[in-house]
Amino acid sequence: MTPEAEDEGNEEPTDKKRPVIVDTNALMMQFQYYLELESELQRVMPGAFRVVVPEAVLEELERLMEENEGKKAEEARLAIELAHTFEVTESEKGGDEAIIELASKMEDAVVVTNDKLLRARLRAKGIPNVHMRSKAFLSVEGFPGV
Repeated sequence: MTPEAEDEGNEEPTDKKRPVIVDTNALMMQFQYYLELESELQRVMPGAFRVVVPEAVLEELERLMEENEGKKAEEARLAIELAHTFEVTESEKGGDEAIIELASKMEDAVVVTNDKLLRARLRAKGIPNVHMRSKAFLSVEGFPGV
C-alpha cells in the first residue's frame, strides 16, 4: 500500500462527517473580524465535520462584490476565494431558504450564521447553529450536550 493510500484510509469518509453549512456573513466574518473560521469551528464542533457552501451563498457574495466598492467588495472577493476551499453544493432556492432547505435535507447539519432572523428560524426547526460572540469567537446553540 502506498503512503498516500494509507493516509486516505485513515481519514473519515466525507459522508460520515457532520455537514456545517455556512452563510454569507459567516464566510465574510473571517475578513471583517479576523476570525479564522475553520480553526474556530474545530474548537466548538464535536467530532469530524465538513464545511458546505450553498451555491446561493456564492451568488450573494458575487452580488456584494459587484455592487460595492472598497473594503466591502474586497471582503466579498476574499470570502468567495474561501468558499471555493470548501464543498460547494447546488441549491434550488436562494438566500436563507437555500440554507434552511439544505440543513433540513442533510443529516445532523449545523448552520453557521450571525443572522438573527435565520437563527430563530433554525431554532424553530430544531437545527443547531453556530454564531459569533463578542466579535471574537464562535458559540454553539441548539447542540445536544454542548
